[in-house]
Amino acid sequence: MHKNKPDWTKLITPEMAEVVAHIRQWNEEHPATSNYLQDYMDERVFWNDGGPVPAKVIEVEIEGPYGKIPCRLHYPRISDQPMGMMLYAHGGSLYLGNNDTHSRIMRTLTEKSDTVVIGVDYHLAPQNRFPKWIEECVVATKYFRAHAAEYGLDANDVSFAGDSAGAWLSLATMLWLRDEDSDISYVTSLLLYYGLYGMYDSPTQRLYGNEIDGRMREYDEKRSERVNFEIALRKIDGGIRAAERHHYLPREKERDKAYYNSESGKHHYREIEYFIGFLLVAFAQFHACARRAAHSHEVGKRRNNKRYRQHYSERRQSVHSVFGFGYVNAVYDVI
Repeated sequence: MHKNKPDWTKLITPEMAEVVAHIRQWNEEHPATSNYLQDYMDERVFWNDGGPVPAKVIEVEIEGPYGKIPCRLHYPRISDQPMGMMLYAHGGSLYLGNNDTHSRIMRTLTEKSDTVVIGVDYHLAPQNRFPKWIEECVVATKYFRAHAAEYGLDANDVSFAGDSAGAWLSLATMLWLRDEDSDISYVTSLLLYYGLYGMYDSPTQRLYGNEIDGRMREYDEKRSERVNFEIALRKIDGGIRAAERHHYLPREKERDKAYYNSESGKHHYREIEYFIGFLLVAFAQFHACARRAAHSHEVGKRRNNKRYRQHYSERRQSVHSVFGFGYVNAVYDVI
């Protein structure tokens, strides 16, 4: 163990050890396929088995800026009095998951908080990119506040919750509402689990962090090039495929290999090639114009010729316009 750090292995409970054993066995019995969405759905069955049963569940589809947004309301009890609401954004790196994959955590929160937990099934990456997910959560918040009486909710008692990418999304939703409406006095709490914030210096990291989780800076620097290249590819795949997870399980490696050999993976490789190609072309254009402009300037100085100096000025302007045009084209092609 690292100096001055507690031995985290002693903190593992029998229940946690059972879960780790289950995951290891699952990975051995279920080889990865190219359909990573179905793999994830199958794996999540274990996490949603059992748990509390809400008094009532309502499925609602609300109109959003990018299509209908499925929402699931979990009621802890039947009551004539309005109850507080908690909007829950599921995790899954923004490209996996739905209200079914995170059913148990929402049912548990419903029972423990005595609050109506609303699962917001936002549209996923890579088909939907930033900031669409935030906008949909904002729309859902405004909708249920506006229709609070219809659903037996208290419009002035709103909480946000989420895990992993969902925690980041819940926080972003609250900040979006703050910047848009200024008055968010109706927000009573945030319940955020292991959020995808990209923090390298959190209290937990200081206390327990080591090379196993792949998040120590000095450890990351040693792995550098291979890890950074993998992260770059994952960011292209929706921008959000768990860039913080540098330490892959064998099954995840196989799943990634299957993905990058698929048509979708090959398409993303081509996007990288196009991006680099456009940058090279832009740089070549910039270099050629710069050389021509420098030549005109030197000739003009030697001959003290006004026409050559004017020519230099025009060519220098063309350097900036040509390079800028090439760069914008390159970025636009990828985005």
